[in-house]
Amino acid sequence: MTKLFVVGFPREMDEMALAQLFGPHGDIDILTIVRDKFTKQSKGFGFIHMKDEEGAQLAIEALDGKEFGDRKLEVRIAEDKPAPVNGNRAPQKRFPPRNNNYGNNSGGGYGGNRGGGYGNNNSSYNKRDSGNSSYGNNNNYNRNTDNDDSSDGKKKRPRLSK
Repeated sequence: MTKLFVVGFPREMDEMALAQLFGPHGDIDILTIVRDKFTKQSKGFGFIHMKDEEGAQLAIEALDGKEFGDRKLEVRIAEDKPAPVNGNRAPQKRFPPRNNNYGNNSGGGYGGNRGGGYGNNNSSYNKRDSGNSSYGNNNNYNRNTDNDDSSDGKKKRPRLSK
């Protein structure tokens, strides 16, 4: 079976008219006119699978260069494209995996110890404050650790300083 690429026929021509044009030169197995996806209007080119190579060569010799109104018909053997590796899908961009920093003391974002700030909490930001700031360390917003003064022995919840 030989696949022919046909371009330049009138957009009004349907499959039946194209089959009548190519039929006398050989047996047609499959005939496809490429159409617009939304309007279903012919784009003026298509593919014809001829059952034998002799019929395909006869069609090329007889019809290549033939004029239809203001258009010139071009018929040639279609080049085989290699099959796509990923099926019929468009190539996808590959991104590196995300580094989810949940729970590993990185600043900002959601989850983790919510230390705030920028990046690694072992940085030199506010080391001198030793826990009196929410930038870069994980001491939970100026926690007051002197909360043991309740009469029932339970610790009070830490207060946030304003």
